[in-house]
Amino acid sequence: MAFRLIIATFALFAAASVSAADERFTVGSFDELVVEGDIIVNLETGKAPSAKAQGPREKLGALRIEQQGRVVRIRSVALQSGKADKGPVTIAVTGRDIKRIALIGSGKITANALNVDTTRIELRGSGSIDVASLKAFKLVTIIAGNGRLNITKGDVVNTELAIDGSASFGSSGLVTQNLKLVHNGPASTLITVTTTAEINNTGAGSITIEGSATCLVRKAGSATINCKKEQKK
Repeated sequence: MAFRLIIATFALFAAASVSAADERFTVGSFDELVVEGDIIVNLETGKAPSAKAQGPREKLGALRIEQQGRVVRIRSVALQSGKADKGPVTIAVTGRDIKRIALIGSGKITANALNVDTTRIELRGSGSIDVASLKAFKLVTIIAGNGRLNITKGDVVNTELAIDGSASFGSSGLVTQNLKLVHNGPASTLITVTTTAEINNTGAGSITIEGSATCLVRKAGSATINCKKEQKK
């Protein structure tokens, strides 16, 4: 019985080793990261460029990490068999000063820190982006679909945010002096503003402006707007 148990355990271990794998990719200096599809990317800034992927072997075979100039693009191509082992592909990416991250599809990006003068974040689809810390003079954010963007803490002078669909931007820990917000669809927005918030709303959902900002509101939609100092434009 013990002998059979050892054989069974070895067989399970061997199957796991065949189906799971690691692969390293060579990348040069870059400052823009674009992710397409159902891929999990963990980005760590302030380090030399690198990329290491983990996941089922067949899915890794379909993975493409391409670089054009200072843009790194991560995507998957269709599998010839049409089938793949279960389990996600997770990629650990490092880079020094990243000024743009973009996610298209149902994947996920987590970033430890974004610290450049002008930062751009784009989210299209049903995926999610989580940024632990952000510091910039200008932040430009575009969200379309039903995804989720969260910035745990941050300090920005000027923020431009366009949100469309049923997406969620929840970042009360992000403090910006000035905000220009274009809000369409049944989206949800939460941000802290200290000086002026210009709100152009043509959708439903909710907009919450925390902090001491004066909100200049053009309200054509039915969204609920919460601001301590609201003025109609």
